Amino acid sequence: MQSTVIRRASSPVAFRLVRNSTKTAFMSTALYRRTMAQVERDLDEAAVRQEHQLWDRTPWMVDVFTGPAGGERDQAISAWCRAKFGAEALPLQGRDGSWRRSDETINGWAWFGFDTASALKKFQDAWLARRANTIA
Repeated sequence: MQSTVIRRASSPVAFRLVRNSTKTAFMSTALYRRTMAQVERDLDEAAVRQEHQLWDRTPWMVDVFTGPAGGERDQAISAWCRAKFGAEALPLQGRDGSWRRSDETINGWAWFGFDTASALKKFQDAWLARRANTIA
């Protein structure tokens, strides 16, 4: 994993999550755990429940350069995920899935979450090794 590709240096956290159990705390990425900790500090109970609903089933999270929201690279990444893992999870709409893309893109970066470590590894192998300015 190339840390220069997947991490933002001191970027404000725009997505807020919450720890749902001790098991999830160990069965997730550091990004998920850091985000959960921030949510516990900063959000009210209703927002905490909503963030649980959004991310708890896809705690294998990575911060990846997608370029502009809806741009060519962003669309290519989402299309690849649909082809490999099926439809995107939309928890607030009641749709389960094995992957999820964050609703926001900040300076060309977005979070992707997966339901298993192996799915995250497949994603990393396919997308994080590529230069940020390429889509194929």
